[in-house]
Amino acid sequence: MSVDTADEPGGPDRHKTTVRTFLRLLEEKDIDSWIELWAEDAEHYYPFGTEMFPRHLHGRQAI
Repeated sequence: MSVDTADEPGGPDRHKTTVRTFLRLLEEKDIDSWIELWAEDAEHYYPFGTEMFPRHLHGRQAI
């Protein structure tokens, strides 16, 4: 499935930059900056989760 982002501000380049920043901040263990990338009402799923992690988190605070 392909999502057309050509009409969004910044388009595909914005998304690539966000993913790179997301991964860089995790590698640097800069969790305070990393969490700011998440929306207040974000949904995070661990489809292959274990008992160690919940399968679903809702909201930046929970993440």
